[in-house]
Amino acid sequence: MPEEELPTLPHEIAAPEEYLPGTPLWAWIIIGVTAFALIMGLLLIIRALTKPSKKSSLVFSANLFQQANAQLVDLKEKTATMPLALFATNTSLVLRDCLSKALKDPALYETDEELAIRSESLASVPDSMRAILMKLAGAKYAPSFIDETQALEFTHEATNALREFQQSQTQPKEEPKP
Repeated sequence: MPEEELPTLPHEIAAPEEYLPGTPLWAWIIIGVTAFALIMGLLLIIRALTKPSKKSSLVFSANLFQQANAQLVDLKEKTATMPLALFATNTSLVLRDCLSKALKDPALYETDEELAIRSESLASVPDSMRAILMKLAGAKYAPSFIDETQALEFTHEATNALREFQQSQTQPKEEPKP
């Protein structure tokens, strides 16, 4: 028997894409705008989650100042037994630690001279804080002896300066008038 020939079509079958309509421009615009809106929304959410709120910063500051005050009270109890140079050093460290954490500033890691020179970056620090830091700097390098009266004066001035600094940080900032 002779082989049967299969019937063939007179032409090839065309690809289905030829018969489907193309994607209209308005559909591409909607897809682009939606993708852009989703990306911007995600960025805003991430930014809102990573940005510290003003409320939490005030709570942190209050705790920070309470810790500094507690450290000054502990130092005050040691005025009769601690040499003045060591007392001044420890008091200065308490104040500098508070400054560096409250202002996110490297005040703790600077020399007294560097701290005194940077008046622009410490503009939000009251003059009383700068004054007590300079007094403590002078006492840190003076001959070391026990002087309970001077140590108590340092503690009193440091506590007042800390209170003024706390008030300056928790009060709302005034907007500069144009």
